[in-house]
Amino acid sequence: LTASEEAGVVAGCAATVKWQLAIFYFFSGFWKINTSFLNPKYSCASIFTVQPLEYLPDSILFGWPSVKAVAQTIAAVGPAATLVIEAVLPLALHATDPTLIKVGVLAVATFHLVIAATPPPSNVSSFGVTTVTRLFFCMPRAWSVAVEAAAREPLLMLALAVAPALALAAVYDLHAVAPSTVQGTGQDYHLAYYAALCVLAGRACAGPPSKCAPAAEEKKASRWHVGAALFYAMALPILGLQVKGGCLMFSQLKMHGGSNHLLLPTSLLQRGLVDAAPDNAFAGGVVRINSYSLAWVGSPFAEHMGPRTIRVIRDLAGVPGEYVWAAKQTTRDRAAPPPRPFAYTISNLGLRRLLATARSQGEALDVYYERLAGAVGDETWRTATPGTAYRVRLAADGSVSCGTGAFYLSSCGDRELALLAPPSQPSRALAFMLLPQPNPIVPGMTDEMHCVTWG
Repeated sequence: LTASEEAGVVAGCAATVKWQLAIFYFFSGFWKINTSFLNPKYSCASIFTVQPLEYLPDSILFGWPSVKAVAQTIAAVGPAATLVIEAVLPLALHATDPTLIKVGVLAVATFHLVIAATPPPSNVSSFGVTTVTRLFFCMPRAWSVAVEAAAREPLLMLALAVAPALALAAVYDLHAVAPSTVQGTGQDYHLAYYAALCVLAGRACAGPPSKCAPAAEEKKASRWHVGAALFYAMALPILGLQVKGGCLMFSQLKMHGGSNHLLLPTSLLQRGLVDAAPDNAFAGGVVRINSYSLAWVGSPFAEHMGPRTIRVIRDLAGVPGEYVWAAKQTTRDRAAPPPRPFAYTISNLGLRRLLATARSQGEALDVYYERLAGAVGDETWRTATPGTAYRVRLAADGSVSCGTGAFYLSSCGDRELALLAPPSQPSRALAFMLLPQPNPIVPGMTDEMHCVTWG
């Protein structure tokens, strides 16, 4: 492509990309307007916003009383502060004044830098890489100038080499203690790449105002693509067609058993079809899994935080809630971090998938569960109210036996057996993006959902 053709491509899609990014940011914050995220004792924000204090030496971190007061203040205001930040960022993406565009780009880059540099297991540097690269469309000429300058400005070349090295050095000791739930173990090269992107963002914003304006002759946004982004971010959670891979990461939004959101319902299909034909993927409501014989089922509930992080969160900040990385569930045995056998609730489709996974791996599985009455209830209903108890035994050859109660008092009825079988193809096709995630039951902490993350 010629330079003019490339400029035409950018002008044609810039508005659409900016609208989509703004929608994703907005709903990432909007879905956090729920009772669990806003409760500092349970909120993901209360955990994550305190973790940067881990960069302090122990003599200060645990020796100065003022640090404890700061940690508790951060934990208390963290949920509300997160909502404010994620509400402001979409506005920054649509500024037209060059100065405001610079401020917006630097604000977004800084926000993701804090996330990327957060100590494990909460660092998500790849999130910043995939998001900040799209800031190119806010001021494409300024970014182009910055990239071109990287080949001819010695100081910029030096900064692009030094910033990644300094970023890796800064987090090295913390990463050696605990693995990242997203980036894994070892060096976080996404962080190194992101540090270089931040240098380029700074160079782009250092240019003259004329270079920081939006794309020349920017075309109107595509209604179809913006509408698709809105459907993805808003409608799918309301209907209950997506949990993992949506705009729900760290939101603690209830996606089965009713909604904890202060404004909107969730998973309406699972509510409306709870008593539908048993071969429907959305039938069956909610089940409470009390015990299971395969250890890997408890892998989402493994303790990912290291001892020092736990001390900061529990003793300094006073946050008792658990941090559960449900998105990293494995279907194989894992020694580190070891699974924890928490009971949990999940939609009936999740129970079906559990049995199907064990069957496909040729593993025997013994599950004791309760099917809760209805499809909606409070946390007492979810965690403690008795349901109809069943025990299912899946043999290694794939055969299934099912009985009522914990000790097979009688055989399961036809409907219960059908609710355990794979769903029919039409409803399965509708639920093809739906990967149900477990909500743990933590003894003594059952007022709200814990920090369960999907992504």
